[in-house]
Amino acid sequence: MKIRVICGHKKGPRWGDLTISSVNLEITKMSINKSIISAICLLIILNFIAFFPVLTGEFLNWDDEENVVFHRDIREFGPDNFIWIFHDFTVGDFKPLAWVSYSVDYAFWRLNPFGYHFGNLLLHTASGVLVLLLFYSLGTRFYSGARYHLIWPAFLAALFFSLHPLRVESVGWISERKDVLCGFFYLAAIITYLRYRVKRLPGWYLLVLLLSLLAMLSKPMAVTIPLIMILVDLLVPRNNTLPRVSNRRWIIEKIPFFLLALIVGLVAIYGQTRHQAMVPLHLVGPGERVMLFCNTLTFYLSKIIFPVRISAAYPTAVTFFRTAWAGLPSVMLIASLTIFFIGIRRRCHGLFFFWLLFLIIILPVSGIFPSGMASAADRFTYLPSIGIAGLLFLGLLPLTKTGLRRWMIMLALTGVGLLLVLSYRQSGRWSDSETLWRDAVGKYPTTPMAQAHLGQILYQKGDDSPAIIHLRASLSAMEGDPMARGDIIFAVKSNLARALGRSGSPSEGASLLEELLDNRDDWVTHHSLAGIYARLGRKEDAIAEYDRVIEVRPGFVPALCEQGLLLAQSGMPDRAIDTYGRALMVLPDSPRTRYNLSLALLDRGEPDRAIRLLEQLANDYPDRTRVAEALTIAYQVAGRDEDAKRFSDKLKQMPLMNRDQLPYSKGERPDVLVPIR
Repeated sequence: MKIRVICGHKKGPRWGDLTISSVNLEITKMSINKSIISAICLLIILNFIAFFPVLTGEFLNWDDEENVVFHRDIREFGPDNFIWIFHDFTVGDFKPLAWVSYSVDYAFWRLNPFGYHFGNLLLHTASGVLVLLLFYSLGTRFYSGARYHLIWPAFLAALFFSLHPLRVESVGWISERKDVLCGFFYLAAIITYLRYRVKRLPGWYLLVLLLSLLAMLSKPMAVTIPLIMILVDLLVPRNNTLPRVSNRRWIIEKIPFFLLALIVGLVAIYGQTRHQAMVPLHLVGPGERVMLFCNTLTFYLSKIIFPVRISAAYPTAVTFFRTAWAGLPSVMLIASLTIFFIGIRRRCHGLFFFWLLFLIIILPVSGIFPSGMASAADRFTYLPSIGIAGLLFLGLLPLTKTGLRRWMIMLALTGVGLLLVLSYRQSGRWSDSETLWRDAVGKYPTTPMAQAHLGQILYQKGDDSPAIIHLRASLSAMEGDPMARGDIIFAVKSNLARALGRSGSPSEGASLLEELLDNRDDWVTHHSLAGIYARLGRKEDAIAEYDRVIEVRPGFVPALCEQGLLLAQSGMPDRAIDTYGRALMVLPDSPRTRYNLSLALLDRGEPDRAIRLLEQLANDYPDRTRVAEALTIAYQVAGRDEDAKRFSDKLKQMPLMNRDQLPYSKGERPDVLVPIR
């Protein structure tokens, strides 16, 4: 509070007057700050309530294993080992900053999925706070003189963005860390740019450039930042007291951003091309891409406004219509909305800005550059939905009468409560792979990716018969699908062959794998074929297939271990022991290799060496019947009758059903499957 005291002549005031306007200004500023802080606290609480179920989620069989569980580089990240983040295109993505974040998570949480989910939720909540601040900042520019009344509409807009069930995929999926990471830096860059327009200081400019780079290194979708900056310059009103910027400077200051966007965009396309994820032009032509763009936007708008049947995967048919006539309504809708917003831009220029914001941000994932089999996905709406939130709340604010605002806020709060409930329910569906894909298959049975992933997880659980049904359904759904890629079909057929090989149809599985090898020589397929040959009793063929695997992957312990077992069974203990030794050089703690080596040593008449290995295993796995049996036999062969009797008595007390195979090691996959992306 500021008081000005004026002393002097008798005709003037004798002891002072209060500058009422200054007092009102200070009170208003304090009230605004308190309201913003209250809104931020409430937003954080509601976000944690809505997405709490994801914190108990597991790693999924959808890129999580490739990105985190079996990715060794994230465990060794440091000053001497960081270049790999710029050329690692695992699952086709260019995401250096996401790799850094996974490495930080691993340092704190190892392979506890809670920590990774918690990181996603923190980043998403922080993005929600930034959306609130961005909307308030934009609102003060679009509607000057109404600062206090803009806080709660901005708060509602931020809730609409952050609590919408379409956000669950980005928050609940560990592999989508790049989405929430990019969203945070993208929003921070735009907010900082708005500040730079006021200050015009080099420090602010460099900060915008840095935040933009971090956003692009998180996810290449951020290459649209320069276009958003231009959109802000053209459509967001400027303060009349600010100095005018020359056209030359206006253009020059954008050049570094476009150069960054060009470099990151080209690298991202290269990464997608390496994994055959980019759909070539001859399969989806220019006209079809424009149609796909409109169809995709219409689909997203329908899901944003009516968030029902939200799924982890959608069939291509939801956006890729068979005929041009079927897609004509989507083209007319998008064109009509654009014309409408252009027509009212003078009366409500905020509406036009938010509509273009939506169109520009969604451009890279809208169908113009189709990749993979995901013509539409919830995660693609993460940042673009900011534009729709602006349309629904801040953009519509001047169209409402003063007396109706309270009713509109009550209606909006009801809608936000509904979104919270829907997000909470949807978050629970991301708890584990089987729950996720059963939900997706139940909603959209003709989705190839959902059927393929469900079949894969059932195979990994040992439910071979239902796995085969879903994998066959996936292949059937991909017939005639314009987005179906050869590597996806290969992966599904490869996994189907494994399920057939284990379910009593090994001959059919072997035939399918042999057919795949005729078209594509792949070490994983050779590994699977070796396992099926072993089940069929074709030991020589199996050994030869393992040789092909080891030639490509000399340090692949499961192939070395299983080949050693076949060699021992074929009467070649010396070669088997040599093979086991090579495996232990790679992974000295591999339990299964040590167990098999001990049996081979017993066969060769070296019980003392076998006993040393088995005693270590007995300490590591005291409840495994296999180890106790082998150690009892080794003691008997070595003439250590008292030790043999002691373990024989212990064996009688152990549950006979605990005869599971020992794992290869803590870091190796129990079964090699072709990942489905």
